[in-house]
Amino acid sequence: MRGDAVIALSFAPRQQHREVRKIILERLKDSHPYVREMALIAIARMKAKEAVPHILPLLNDPDKEVRETTKKTLQKLGYQVRE
Repeated sequence: MRGDAVIALSFAPRQQHREVRKIILERLKDSHPYVREMALIAIARMKAKEAVPHILPLLNDPDKEVRETTKKTLQKLGYQVRE
């Protein structure tokens, strides 16, 4: 449910993106991997490059899917990620 809510937030109007980004960034630290993944997808969807410093630690996330989604998110934001 929280993960789905995070994705829904990424569809907020542009004028609300500042507040929405804060909420999404908090979800990168969620205890549930699905929520962290959805936060990453939302960040990519919003093209929020300023989130990169918050995203980088997830390259070492204990969950394999989160690590893979982190790489994809960074690539969507225009960064090269080595395997």
